Amino acid sequence: MEAGPATPAPRGPAGQPPVMLPEDQMRFVAELEFVQCLASPSYIHFLAQRKYFDDPKFMQYLRYLRYWKEPEYAVHIRFPQCLAFLDILSSSSDAARKFRADMAKAEFQQFVHDQQFFHWQFSALNRRRETDPFSQRVMEALAQASADTDPQPRNGAAASEAGSQNGTDPMEQGT
Repeated sequence: MEAGPATPAPRGPAGQPPVMLPEDQMRFVAELEFVQCLASPSYIHFLAQRKYFDDPKFMQYLRYLRYWKEPEYAVHIRFPQCLAFLDILSSSSDAARKFRADMAKAEFQQFVHDQQFFHWQFSALNRRRETDPFSQRVMEALAQASADTDPQPRNGAAASEAGSQNGTDPMEQGT
C-alpha cells in the first residue's frame, strides 16, 4: 500500500510554528476566557436555555472560578462585569436562582443587556466628571449655591439642636 500525502504540520501566524503552551498556562487562558464570556448576557442566556445552571457539576465549576476575584487574578480581567455575573450565577440564594431562570427568557436577557449598555455609556461620563478639574469646580460651586439657598431644617430634632446651641428651647420661643 502506498502512503498518502503527508498532513502538513499546523502553522501559527505568518507561517510560524504554533505556540505550544504548557498545560497550566492553557488552563489559565481557557478559564480566563470562560470567565470573561460571563460578561455577555447573550452567553448567559445561551447557558440558561441549555440548562447548564441545572447541572450540579457546572455550578460547582462556577463556584471554583470565584478565585478570579482575587487581586492577583483579577488584574487579567478586561471585562470586570463578568465577576459580578459570576457572583450571582454561582450563588445559591433565591434571588440568584431566579436570575438564572429568568436569563433563559429572551426579554430578560435583552433587559440585562440594555442595563449593561447604559452602565457602560454613563459610567465613563461619570468617571470623567469625577476626574475633570473643571467639572469638579462646577460641582463644588453648584453644591455651595445649593447650600446657600437651602432653608433651615424644619424637623423637631434639628430645631431643638439649634435652640440648645443658643441656650433657648425652640418649643418655648412662641410663648
